[in-house]
Amino acid sequence: MTECERIIQQGILPKRFFEEEVRCDYLITKERKKIWAIAIDSLLELDRICKKYEIKYYLLAGTLLGAVRHKGFIPWDDDIDIGMMRKDYERFIKIASKDFKSPYFLQTPYSDQGYFFSFAKVRNENTTGISNSFRYESFNQGLYIDIFQIDNCTKKDVKQNFDKINQLILENSNYMRRKSPDQKDIERYSNWSGRDPFSVFEEIQSIASSHQNENTEFVNMSTCTVYPYDKLMWNKSDFSDSIYLDFEGFKFPCPKGYHNILKIMYGDYMIFPPIEKRGEWHNTVIFNPDIPYKEYLKEILKK
Repeated sequence: MTECERIIQQGILPKRFFEEEVRCDYLITKERKKIWAIAIDSLLELDRICKKYEIKYYLLAGTLLGAVRHKGFIPWDDDIDIGMMRKDYERFIKIASKDFKSPYFLQTPYSDQGYFFSFAKVRNENTTGISNSFRYESFNQGLYIDIFQIDNCTKKDVKQNFDKINQLILENSNYMRRKSPDQKDIERYSNWSGRDPFSVFEEIQSIASSHQNENTEFVNMSTCTVYPYDKLMWNKSDFSDSIYLDFEGFKFPCPKGYHNILKIMYGDYMIFPPIEKRGEWHNTVIFNPDIPYKEYLKEILKK
């Protein structure tokens, strides 16, 4: 039984959810619907565990925009991003790992050898979400949702810290790519410093959380490298309370100040991008919701 068949059988999503449709002049294929279903299922499991331990989290980035503008996924998006305040995040990592049972897996550098991303993921081990850059690594590469830390910050040093963190993230990314047998990759990623990647990861966390015990006016998401630093710094007051918004037929917590957050990130966020710019966001990832990542890795290593 595939994961999508399980999701239908357990009544998590109806069979009609997986039908092809057009939203906002964009074709959503059955395959994309399967990827969405895996992400929703993982988010529901995370939501259950967070409620159990009274841990706050928020939909963020494109997922928050999707909840506000589309009441679900942005039609051309393919994953889910959430954020937790640093104290909630650290508590979540410490106590929630044991609650994720197969096929779910809470992935951090502490739980999965060789994985040194600066943020956590919830993976589904019976699926495939292999980043092309890491296709020779053995850590869990099932379909995922991303869990980012939201940290206190000040205007004074936010850019400096963001730049330092980006350099350290690049260092660990080069470490994780080092096994590639392709000559182009060897040349591209040969600048791994040789430092212990776990110490680099801990340095990232130290910089990101350097204002954790201060009462700052602002917060940021500095371990996310997709956006410029000024798009990821928000007023802490916008996270003072949660509001539940619709997302693909479910309700999930969002920061009550979502308007201010989305305006900083996207400007006039209710305006759709031109049709020619509505495409896949993660075009370097091999997605397959029906086959476990270990089977894919075996085939890649054979080649």
